[in-house]
Amino acid sequence: MRISWLLVFVVLLSKSAFSMADKPVVHLELVPEVKGEEVHYHVLAGEFVRVVSLQGTFSWSLDSMSFTRIAKYGLPGMNSSNFNTEVAEQGNILISWFTMDVRNGVTMEACDTLITFVFEAQHGPSDLRIVSDPLFIEFHNSSLEELELKYDIRKSCSYARTGFLREPLKPTYDFHYEKKELAGPAEMASEVQDNPPHSRHFYKYNRQ
Repeated sequence: MRISWLLVFVVLLSKSAFSMADKPVVHLELVPEVKGEEVHYHVLAGEFVRVVSLQGTFSWSLDSMSFTRIAKYGLPGMNSSNFNTEVAEQGNILISWFTMDVRNGVTMEACDTLITFVFEAQHGPSDLRIVSDPLFIEFHNSSLEELELKYDIRKSCSYARTGFLREPLKPTYDFHYEKKELAGPAEMASEVQDNPPHSRHFYKYNRQ
């Protein structure tokens, strides 16, 4: 009997490991566009297919940039209520969004803009990061599958899922500045893994 239960446990564990390895992926690219002393950070879509919900934390260095406003809400139904900007003084913005069309979800073309954040940065842009603290990163599709998030910071959009590239974003002003030392993606992933988030629920965080 003990052997049977052990076999069941091993099978379930192997299935779980297999499903984790095959988790669908959603890609984002963060593209800065410099306009005078403002930096417009465009969050661009790639493989954004049938997504029904997303949440997470956008983070940046306060030594380099200060948050000004959100210039574009690119997802259906998205508005200011999907963001907690009260923590911007700490270098964070929390986002929590879902669509009412849970049957189909939302599919965006490659390089479509999901969000545009505007920062004041007199010495040029620093890295905008997506982290799981204080609000955990979670993306789900219409099949209720949790999506693995992969993102990168680029000078222009590089996605070509639909077979073409949009006209790349070009800064209107060249900055010459000394870039701050910031954690890379591998370091950020390690930090998130070693430091569990305080809350996985946006509304609970807001009400504390």
